[in-house]
Parts: sequence; C-alpha cells; structure tokens
Amino acid sequence: MILKSSNQARCNICRGTQFELGPNERKSATGKLPRCTRCRSLERHRQLRQVYAQIPDRYLAGLDVLQLSPDIGVDPIWFSCYEISLFGGDNSLDLEAFDRMDASYDLVICNHVLEHVADDRKGLQELIRIARPEGLIQITVPSPYTRAVTVDWGYPKEEAHGHYRGYGRNFLQRFTEAEPGGWYCRSRSSTR
Repeated sequence: MILKSSNQARCNICRGTQFELGPNERKSATGKLPRCTRCRSLERHRQLRQVYAQIPDRYLAGLDVLQLSPDIGVDPIWFSCYEISLFGGDNSLDLEAFDRMDASYDLVICNHVLEHVADDRKGLQELIRIARPEGLIQITVPSPYTRAVTVDWGYPKEEAHGHYRGYGRNFLQRFTEAEPGGWYCRSRSSTR
C-alpha cells in the first residue's frame, strides 16, 4: 500500500516523491513514510548518499573501492576502480579470509554485513588488512543505538534476519578491542 505525504522530502537518490511504509509496515522514527516507491531506498540509504555527496567528485574518482554487498546509497560510477562482492554470487568474498592482497583498496564499504559474519572481529581485522594505510573503511550496522551492549547469539538467528548478533552502543569499543592500535577511533578516543 502506497501512502503519500505532502510534507515528504524528495528522494536524494532517484528524485522520487512518493513514499510508503518500510519493512514490517514501519514508519520512520519521526512518523514519516521511509521507503521511496521509485528506487526502494530507505532512510539509511539516503543518509549514506548525503554523506558521499559532501565528498568532492575528484577525490572519489581516484579511489580503488571494494564494496561488500550492494547498497543503493553508493553509486559505482563515482570511482575509477570499483569491485563488488555479492554473497553467493560470482564474486562472493569471505569476510573472515579475503582472497586479496594486503593494502589493496583505498576504500572498503561494508554496510549491513558484519552482523551476518560469525567472527566479526576477524572480519574487521581482514577489512583493516586489505585497506591501504591511508585508506578508509566505511561500516554501518543496524540500529546500534537501540541497545546498550552488543548481544552475540553465536549462530545466525532466523528471527533476526540471519544476524549473528545485534550491535549495541559499545560498537566502537568492541572493535577497538579486536584491533588495538590499528583502529582510528582508538587513537581518537584515547586523547579524550
């Protein structure tokens, strides 16, 4: 069922103006309709697009990029060299043991993937290994602000979309412990 709202913003991905309820018939936290009917983007996709829109095109164009799982918030044409890993597809990479050389990428995009990995700390170590020393690893996970600490079930929980864990507000601390000294947030938080 498509619902329209006269105060709904225009989608920054496809410029669509019609929105509908999101997964599980939900509205956004502000009561708006979250899913664009044209490109199917949700708030998280449009927020990511907004972040990348702030980066100069000339900077993005020079990057070698690996994206783990498709995300409509990222456009492959922004980059000079772009590779995507599709779980179960032709280029399905194992996040816990990448078949890639050290320091292969300027940017590694990992949106809504780590929660599907049995050993997310090993996954983070692999992300760091394949990123160049001056590179960037962009990670998003579902709703870490909704719980105080990460809950790790130790198996892919079916009723939680096959996630091994639900991340909490201790998300950064969890990964700082996994890769001491190799995580930018570690050095930044230690100066506070």
